Amino acid sequence: MHEEKEYTHCLRCGRRLKNEKAKKIGYGIVCERKIRNENNKSRRLF
Repeated sequence: MHEEKEYTHCLRCGRRLKNEKAKKIGYGIVCERKIRNENNKSRRLF
């Protein structure tokens, strides 16, 4: 059976995670948004 890991600190900035969704993905809400924006900017060529 696959066991999901629950993170206690953000993988990007190291702050303690409080939100349950954030604990499952490993990133706080702000860091997740920043990562998503960084990824979208790098994909835009024109």
